Amino acid sequence: MKTVATLFLVTLAFLALSVVKADAAGNSSCQPIYGGGEVCPPSIKFTLDKKVQNPTSGAFVDNLTVNDAKYAPSQTITFQLTVTNTGSEDLLDVVVTDTLPQQISFVSAPGVLVKDQNRVEIKIAKLEGGKSQTFTITGKVKSDITNTCAVNM
Repeated sequence: MKTVATLFLVTLAFLALSVVKADAAGNSSCQPIYGGGEVCPPSIKFTLDKKVQNPTSGAFVDNLTVNDAKYAPSQTITFQLTVTNTGSEDLLDVVVTDTLPQQISFVSAPGVLVKDQNRVEIKIAKLEGGKSQTFTITGKVKSDITNTCAVNM
């Protein structure tokens, strides 16, 4: 059984955050009001961090380097996604989306799996200003993997 060399050098690819009334950069736009003036959605600020668990130490890291232990076929791999509301206003109806690489099969997550796209969607009804929420996604390296994946795609 071959080991999977450098399975995930970058673990932030294909990670998206959608917030109602704002774009992914946290920018919002004001709309003119009939009769004068404008209404502006609240300023939405957030960070999103994805980490992979090192298979040897168990520590969650931003990426695995060429010097780190490698995941082998059929081995379980765990990711952590942390969403932080860096603003003072509550974030409402947030959807965090993570697409697993084709070499990883889904095992568990606190959200919904979109099977045909190997994508997990996690909904957050409310995230208070200054607060964080961390979610764990678990997958398994497919047993027939013989090549490597340099990036979480």
